[in-house]
Amino acid sequence: MPDGVNDMTRFSRFIACALLAIALPVAAQDSKTAGDVVDDTWIHTKVKANLATNQGGSVNIEVYHGYVQLAAFTTNPELKERLPKLAAEITGVKKVLNRIYVVESNRSAGTMLDDGVMSTKVKSAVADGDLSRGIDVNVEVNRGVVLLSGFVDSTEQRDQAIQLAGTVKGVKKVINGMDLKPAD
Repeated sequence: MPDGVNDMTRFSRFIACALLAIALPVAAQDSKTAGDVVDDTWIHTKVKANLATNQGGSVNIEVYHGYVQLAAFTTNPELKERLPKLAAEITGVKKVLNRIYVVESNRSAGTMLDDGVMSTKVKSAVADGDLSRGIDVNVEVNRGVVLLSGFVDSTEQRDQAIQLAGTVKGVKKVINGMDLKPAD
């Protein structure tokens, strides 16, 4: 066998082993099988690449059993409409959940700094909640408005995350962009 083919075979085996090494511990903590984790990771990678090549900007992408959630603040209304269509083009995507919100442009450097600090405080507050242990909630902040996104196990987790985010000093509003994990 030529060296190039042998190297490709070794590389393919390495990638497969690496994916399993990542997938097995994650699957053990969730209702996903190792295969689900690999499938969702593949979909995530393909969606991210498709959005990046189409000027998708900074968008949180979460995938659960083929359901893709896009979450972000954008100043471009056209992106809110275009990005979910691009994500839906990817093989394996069952449904796209659009949690992209259009906001005003021209945030000052000081406002962006304040939003970054607030984001850290909100993440900490949510992580400290009793029901929120083990959930992964994305936090975006724009001018004191907090967007929480990601997949959660229950309405109780979602409601607690919203309540905890609202307790952080300076938060003007909390937008619920979180979805319950699909049951299929």
